[in-house]
Amino acid sequence: MALPTWVKLWLTALNLAFLATLAAPAPLARVTVVSYLASGPLLLAFVFQAGGLTRVTGIGHLVAYPPMLYWLAVSRDTWRDSLSITGLFVVVVICLAFDAYDLVRWLRGDRKVIGRT
Repeated sequence: MALPTWVKLWLTALNLAFLATLAAPAPLARVTVVSYLASGPLLLAFVFQAGGLTRVTGIGHLVAYPPMLYWLAVSRDTWRDSLSITGLFVVVVICLAFDAYDLVRWLRGDRKVIGRT
């Protein structure tokens, strides 16, 4: 709950984008759901290891989402007209940019746990 409001809104949008893909054709929905579910244990592992939410937590996305993006990119003809998949693609690219930026900051020493003073 210590996250800034804009981050909470962003995470809500990200999760809603994944949930919206459930309305996509079956193969697309399966790939996105598998990627979404695969990131969860990775995120939790980093949260528990660090004792809370840190800038390295997003590595769970950096591991789970690129294969999904690649699969979506090579199968673009099958989802070109799908608003939910297009939206997810854009949102995940933005998410990975945030996560890569946070990982660089973590590697440079910004290791504080969010919410701790």
